[in-house]
Amino acid sequence: MRPAPSRGYLVVVREEGSDSEGDATAAEQLDVALHSPGYLRLLVVSGLVGIPISAIAFGFLAAVHELEHVVWDRIPHSMGFDDAPAWWPIPTLGLAGLLCAVAVTRLRGPSCSSDSGTGRGSASGRSPSPTWSPPSW
Repeated sequence: MRPAPSRGYLVVVREEGSDSEGDATAAEQLDVALHSPGYLRLLVVSGLVGIPISAIAFGFLAAVHELEHVVWDRIPHSMGFDDAPAWWPIPTLGLAGLLCAVAVTRLRGPSCSSDSGTGRGSASGRSPSPTWSPPSW
């Protein structure tokens, strides 16, 4: 096998009787691919996109961790309990359900129709089509 000339992409042309070259040719092809300008650009773009996304994900996990301590330790302690009582999950789940209900009913995106969730359908009497459109931010 030998690498064929291309424009930033690795194209391999297999020649008859070239199986005897073995691992040396594969290593050369890998070296060419890993040092090509297109691959290096891809690595830079991946880093520029991945590092901020990783930082945001870490911040979200840190906020969730802190919220767990607030809900299960600090609030019950401020109410006079040493630990969260056995009934404590009931009000916390109820509050979480209310927050989700508010989010679903009040925070509609631009792709939601005005009659979604009411069960009344559209003005023409037909049910809305089940198509999806991406949000337009």
